[in-house]
Amino acid sequence: MTNDFQNCLLWGSTWWGPGGEPLRFDGSDRAADAIARSFDQRSSAVRLIYQPDSLAFESAECPKGGRMAIGAALARRFPVLEDPLCAWSHDLVVSRGSHFTTHVHYEREPGALGRFTRTLEARGIGVESVWPLSAFLLALPRTLSGSKYSTIVALHKKRAFGCRYLSGGGPEIRMWNDSDTIIKVAGWLRAIVAENPSESIALLFEDDDGMKLNHRFRFLDRRNLNCHLPAIYEALTEDLDLPRHHPAQMIPPPPLLP
Repeated sequence: MTNDFQNCLLWGSTWWGPGGEPLRFDGSDRAADAIARSFDQRSSAVRLIYQPDSLAFESAECPKGGRMAIGAALARRFPVLEDPLCAWSHDLVVSRGSHFTTHVHYEREPGALGRFTRTLEARGIGVESVWPLSAFLLALPRTLSGSKYSTIVALHKKRAFGCRYLSGGGPEIRMWNDSDTIIKVAGWLRAIVAENPSESIALLFEDDDGMKLNHRFRFLDRRNLNCHLPAIYEALTEDLDLPRHHPAQMIPPPPLLP
């Protein structure tokens, strides 16, 4: 990577850091200690991909504007957006016919991200920026394996995120988190391939999860399918263009005036 920080992922109760192999932890209070130990002095800064189970994700109609306008317009539906302790962000605003929509990412536990990043920094690990998992996945198709993918899915145990670029509009984003996740992901992929048999798909997973998905979707047997199968930690080595001013960034910009 050309950056002086590592892409690292916290998803559910699992961490993917510089060591490559996923690291599980029990309880958010222990996560920062476990993560700090995994660095072993190899890096002093992270770009944090942050998707704990307490981070909500919803689609919403919104005005065409910046963070302040969207926050004001959606505060009644999402009261936590008015809580100064609550970390939240939104994806790029896209046109849907006569209205505009975005995806909103927000903490169900206000203050959790702030405590987590402060604990990391107290252990000598700076946080360059913080992103929801979907923002990371949407940035991957431009660089992953030198090819562009229309659909990308990350799968780990009962959790999955799927992103698909749609013609004439913004991306479709799906999240699954229950005991039927693999069944639902396989059904979503089958519907996509039925619509476009030559769909270009990237699937990110660990070996056991991949075999369970293949049992349902049979991606290994589809000759026309342009399917790339990196492990999750391999995708994290990509040098992605995620500018700090992007609205999905979960650390808000500092105020213009002191």
